[in-house]
Amino acid sequence: MNTPTLSFCLITYNRKDELRDAIDSILAQDYDDYEIIVISNSTDGTSNLFSDGGQYDRPKINYYHYDGRMGVPQARNIAHEKATGDYLVTIDDDAEFTTDDCASHIESVFEQYDEVGVLAFKVRNAYSKKVESFPGNDKDRMKDTRFETTWYVGCGHAIRASALAKTDGYPSEFEYGSEELDLSYQLLEQGYTIIYEPSIKIIHKESPEGRNGDSYYTQKMIENRIRLSVRHVPWRFAMIYLFIWTGYTLYLSRLDIPAVIRGWISALQDLPSLLRQRTPISDQTVTRLSNLPNRLYY
Repeated sequence: MNTPTLSFCLITYNRKDELRDAIDSILAQDYDDYEIIVISNSTDGTSNLFSDGGQYDRPKINYYHYDGRMGVPQARNIAHEKATGDYLVTIDDDAEFTTDDCASHIESVFEQYDEVGVLAFKVRNAYSKKVESFPGNDKDRMKDTRFETTWYVGCGHAIRASALAKTDGYPSEFEYGSEELDLSYQLLEQGYTIIYEPSIKIIHKESPEGRNGDSYYTQKMIENRIRLSVRHVPWRFAMIYLFIWTGYTLYLSRLDIPAVIRGWISALQDLPSLLRQRTPISDQTVTRLSNLPNRLYY
């Protein structure tokens, strides 16, 4: 019996040095049945690493360059379309695995639990050494414990390809932020579970290269929460959801009111399209969300 294939999916923009570390941490895995998919918009010479005779000119590494700047969801969708594996593994281009057994752990958990659609990895900041973007409510108590949750961190995760095929993938119009939560809702609605798996560890260097400014981040934070609520959140929860997120975004941005207004305007301009896309989660999924660490209200 052949072992399932892992597809490591990386998207990158002008982080050549960090990308090297990410790929090297994959190549160091004690695991052979894999491929690496790299989707790049880079203009810093990244392509040279994958050209004939380049450092990563290898049969298992597939590099695709696209001119212009893609949003994260669109680039991830393309990576998933190119991938052939049973399990699609994603780490940011400024992240890396910390041990050589992560790939084996990913395969093991998916093979053991057919209902698992996504594995969320344990992500630790490379500089502060703290666990970041934790998909639960009690980081101090739960960070070393496997548990079922309702969302995952985009920086490090794996998705069952057959589960992804039952969804619409990432919403490409989101550009940046909340796309993982959107896909989480879709997968939960299909009956799959999301598991936080602390045995799969990565460090995240959070390189500023390739990132947009704080005002852009603020706009997209609230804009995509509006998009998300229209697409998936039942109306009886949507208003309180958006009220809380508008206030929270203002708090995090230190009252960047113009960015928040831009976010609302941009989302509302797309309201007719969002309403056509609307597939609210069922009462059954709402119940699951309410019984697990979740983000239905926040």
